[in-house]
Amino acid sequence: MIVAAIAFSMGMAGAQNLTDTAGFENLALEPDSFWDGSDLSGGFSSGGFNFPNSYNPDWQTWVQWVYTNMADDTTNSYTNIYSAITASGYDTATSGKNYAVCSVPLDMMTTDPIPAPLYFEDGNPHAVEGFYVTNNSWAALSMENGDAFAKKFGGDSGDDPDWFRLSIFGYAEGEATDTVAFYLADYRFEDNSEDYIVKEWEWVDLNSLGMVDSLMFTLHSSDVGQYGMNTPAYFCADDLVVVKSGAGTGNVKGDISGLNIYPNPSNGIYHVELSGYTQAQLSIFNSKGRAVYRNEDYRGEKIDIRPEAKGVYYLRLLKDGRIATGKIIKH
Repeated sequence: MIVAAIAFSMGMAGAQNLTDTAGFENLALEPDSFWDGSDLSGGFSSGGFNFPNSYNPDWQTWVQWVYTNMADDTTNSYTNIYSAITASGYDTATSGKNYAVCSVPLDMMTTDPIPAPLYFEDGNPHAVEGFYVTNNSWAALSMENGDAFAKKFGGDSGDDPDWFRLSIFGYAEGEATDTVAFYLADYRFEDNSEDYIVKEWEWVDLNSLGMVDSLMFTLHSSDVGQYGMNTPAYFCADDLVVVKSGAGTGNVKGDISGLNIYPNPSNGIYHVELSGYTQAQLSIFNSKGRAVYRNEDYRGEKIDIRPEAKGVYYLRLLKDGRIATGKIIKH
């Protein structure tokens, strides 16, 4: 019998760091500046992620990802595409000022948005815990006040049910695993006082996407015209957290140790020793990232995935805001 140890990735005294964070502070920038891809390098990397960039030198425009530390939260214009409405990155408490801006392109034939991709540098599947998001300055101010291209959200009466939605898709081997939706603005409430435009950094949990080898980001709005979405198709991101490859494959000393799954390999019957805990959230994903087992209140009982095909699966355990991952084998 092979017993595999699984280690929590967060909150462990003396434990190895099992996550990477794309905070963009590894990317050198002068104050009040940005990188827009005009060097034609095609993208940049931070925290284990690769951020593609497509720059058109003829039009001096770009789509997909750039990084910046611009802080203009007052100019409602297409000239202000490099600033977050927060006027700073998320992690300013640790002197982090850089963050990313994503521009979602539109298909010129259909006027539909084309998802902006995000990949992992090592090419392996990963669990992504989440990231912080906020509105781009131009998008936020355009929705709040209207501009030459887009309407004021809510209209003159404030009753128009407008919305601006970011969708994040997980992919594994070319197939979608799941989708997470986050509203950057929502004016659909009966009580207009509840209408909002996001102007702070907000955490978006991506654990439900499972094990993925890429992410896709797209934007949709209620304000659509002849040429597609009128709302400026930008959002800002910071501190994307990904679980490293191989996290949880060895013993880790800390305040939680000896957390084991057994037998492994097996015919599809497994047990997990919670080691001092009585309850946790447990999920198992196949190689394509799809969940084949979920238990929101796991207490050490038998796990049965016998109907599933032979192969490698990924187990993820969540407890008190911490995550444990490991591989299991079904023969």
